[in-house]
Amino acid sequence: MDFRRFVTVAGAAGMLVTTPAAAGLGQLAAQAEPTNPPFTVTITALKPEFKLGEPAMIHIVMKSISQQPFEVPEERNLGRGEMNYRIMVAKIDGSSVPDSDFIQKRKAGHAAGERSVMGRELSYGDEIEEDADVNNSVNISAPGDYVVQVERADYQWGDLHVRSNKLVIHVAP
Repeated sequence: MDFRRFVTVAGAAGMLVTTPAAAGLGQLAAQAEPTNPPFTVTITALKPEFKLGEPAMIHIVMKSISQQPFEVPEERNLGRGEMNYRIMVAKIDGSSVPDSDFIQKRKAGHAAGERSVMGRELSYGDEIEEDADVNNSVNISAPGDYVVQVERADYQWGDLHVRSNKLVIHVAP
């Protein structure tokens, strides 16, 4: 059976959870995978409350916890963190929030504008900090509380996905 690895990281502690892989992901499994993720991902909100329709900005920090230097590919497009991370959002009751037009186009394989991919080497303790607008990933159409989590997956780690802490943001009318 083919399995896909997800790692949920909360602070310095991590928990490995395996779930069945989607069809076609087995091709990547042949690549060497680290036993433990080489980094953690942490998110915070830039302010405690956002008004409906305004940018809902989060701050993303990727921190190396690897004793060995490693390279991280970074897709650059106006410095938007949503280009390097998958931003997952659900209503507080667990119901889904629809993808934005930007994400729907990206999932369909359509280019999202001019961009380039660069590599950056990280050593132990190094951090990459980026901001992202949650509204570029999903359509928040009603006030309320939303649970946000980001995920980082890169081809050199095969099926390893590193997830951030979960963050609750409040959207006011």
